[in-house]
Amino acid sequence: MNKIIDIVKGNNLIHEGTPDQGNYGIAPYTVYDGSGNFSHNKGAVLRGINGLTAGGWFNMPFPDTLMGVWQFPINQCWRLYVSSSIPSFSVSSIGSDTITISGSTWSTTQWNFIVGKFDPANSELAIFVNGTKFSNFSAPSSLFNSTAGFAIGGDAFGNNLSIGKASNCFVSQAPVLDSQIILLYQISRNLYGR
Repeated sequence: MNKIIDIVKGNNLIHEGTPDQGNYGIAPYTVYDGSGNFSHNKGAVLRGINGLTAGGWFNMPFPDTLMGVWQFPINQCWRLYVSSSIPSFSVSSIGSDTITISGSTWSTTQWNFIVGKFDPANSELAIFVNGTKFSNFSAPSSLFNSTAGFAIGGDAFGNNLSIGKASNCFVSQAPVLDSQIILLYQISRNLYGR
């Protein structure tokens, strides 16, 4: 969890507060307590302006922002989050007025595999919840060139914090094939009791 790898180069994350780290079997995780713990890279990286796939495994009884490049209200790029137990993926081309796709209710007592995908070539915005895809075709042609940093467990400035665990998070600044996202879920689900 201390490094996000994006094919070409790694981007180190800084942990704010004192998040605990542990493992679920052999799967490592970081714990966020909702009171100042989050992980971030304040540099304007991992924006995915021309395409993006991001997600990971989350076990959060009280989630808000899971991960993203996001500063409310006028510096929004993309955000994977949960509201009222519904995982959602939002993107913006102008820094506000987001377009959102939502998935099905997730379990607050189990690990869940949540992935957001932005595919501007096909105008598609999608979210995968435990291997099931939900999508719409109203995505913008590109994302806002935000100066907000990338963060997990909250936004880059320590707001919209989540409580729970995050594991094996990833970001690709390209839209990954649906079949690869589903395969990633299938080959990792036994690690998380799914």
